[in-house]
Amino acid sequence: MRRDVYLIMVAFWTSTPLFAVFLALSSWPPRNLGWPGVVLWSVVVTSSMFMTVREAFLPPVSEKGEHVEARRTSEWLVYPIIFVLASGLVGFQLLSF
Repeated sequence: MRRDVYLIMVAFWTSTPLFAVFLALSSWPPRNLGWPGVVLWSVVVTSSMFMTVREAFLPPVSEKGEHVEARRTSEWLVYPIIFVLASGLVGFQLLSF
């Protein structure tokens, strides 16, 4: 696996649970997430968007640079679901009065 993809996966799998814990411990619905929430939200949205595009549109590449047939598992669905939830969270927050 390429190093940049590995780093983005680590960022995603680290920031998503931290963001969920942050939301669970903060008062809901927060009008202002504060800087820790904004940073975590940004990492979650950016990494999930990158992984969604990579998994959905780019063919997998082996270590030797050859294209290999994709082995689809349910794990790749996590990225678009989290992207929609995290993006929708802010959208609903902005629309709520």
